[in-house]
Amino acid sequence: MPAYNINYVDDISDLQETLFQEITRYKYEIDYEKFVEGYMECKYRQLLDKGNARIANMTWDELLSYIERDCKGIIVKGDTNIDRLQSGWIGRMYSLLQYKKNITSDVLYDRLPLEKMKTLFVPLHTVAEDVALDKIEKIL
Repeated sequence: MPAYNINYVDDISDLQETLFQEITRYKYEIDYEKFVEGYMECKYRQLLDKGNARIANMTWDELLSYIERDCKGIIVKGDTNIDRLQSGWIGRMYSLLQYKKNITSDVLYDRLPLEKMKTLFVPLHTVAEDVALDKIEKIL
């Protein structure tokens, strides 16, 4: 059973894809791994896990400003060390998997950490989204 109303899936997955892409440019010395792990556990992702319309309709920079204000320790100096395309794909896949599997993002991240998602990018980013999701689901 999906996590929330299907009408929000595109908004939420697009928002997260863009947030993950832009964070690689927005803060040039950000610890990317710390950001992704913290974001997947933060209260704003928890609200998106439930299809919160207010958060789903924010722009990526609005969401980031809330994260910076309320979720201390997520944005820290470090190595970004990831390509924008790969980062966006990872953000989108996390969002779609959370919706499809109806599990919280923190549990999803525990089962499928960033390092594993990075290894799945090369073989799966050029296949159809539903095929990629099916293959990733088998790992969960």
